[in-house]
Amino acid sequence: MTAPPASVKCVVWDLDNTLWDGILLEDGDVTLKDGILDVLSTLDERGILLSIASRNDETEALDALQSFGIDHLFLAPRIGWGLKSESVEAIAEELNIAPSTLAFVDDDPFERAEVAATVEGVLTIDAADALSIPDLPAMQPRFVTQDSRRRRENYRAEEHRQQVAQTMSAQEFLSSLEMELTITEADAEDLARVEELTVRTTQLNSTGVTFSYEELDRFRTSPDHLLLVAGLEDRFGDYGKIGIALVEKGRDEWRLPLFLVSCRVMS
Repeated sequence: MTAPPASVKCVVWDLDNTLWDGILLEDGDVTLKDGILDVLSTLDERGILLSIASRNDETEALDALQSFGIDHLFLAPRIGWGLKSESVEAIAEELNIAPSTLAFVDDDPFERAEVAATVEGVLTIDAADALSIPDLPAMQPRFVTQDSRRRRENYRAEEHRQQVAQTMSAQEFLSSLEMELTITEADAEDLARVEELTVRTTQLNSTGVTFSYEELDRFRTSPDHLLLVAGLEDRFGDYGKIGIALVEKGRDEWRLPLFLVSCRVMS
């Protein structure tokens, strides 16, 4: 196992003798590894995305995943005959996350070494250790928020948006979304998501400043500050909390020490 990143945003799985026992194209009949469904469910519940990089026949592999009732869990799967490192990089690009925030699980030491040598910062994990993946520090976010639990659904909604966007002009598409933005003062329940937004590396932060949960809580209750959160919905679904503004109320002028919006919705 390579040194883990600070946190993992997506776990990419091989299939044969990793997610299931057996080799699909040789054995035909394969079975999910014992305990693997619990691992997938736990990671998904924590907001950690799941994907696939496998050398296999795509149709047969997807049919097998569907037969197990788990095909919906995996985003941007790459199933074919190319290099695993190319698949991992393509997954990161499609999901718009840094390759260094990925973990790659495979039973073959050659495949793990090829990915580790090519994709800088990726965490590689032996399939023999798959059941202990949820116990790794990199797989344990400090908070699991409602937005975290919805992350996979949000990505699915975004896929749908992009499909629709290709059928009309940009202006027509934006007009059709029926977007509704809400801005409210942050309450205690919002703080975990607010902290998550400030520390995730893919956000557009106008000042570059980040704050801890404890600091944000002090600002929330301070008479000299306003901590505001923005939520967004459209006809495809709820984006969740997507923006933060920290307002410092001075006598002569108000300042914005923090103004941040999720890259996921800025585009």
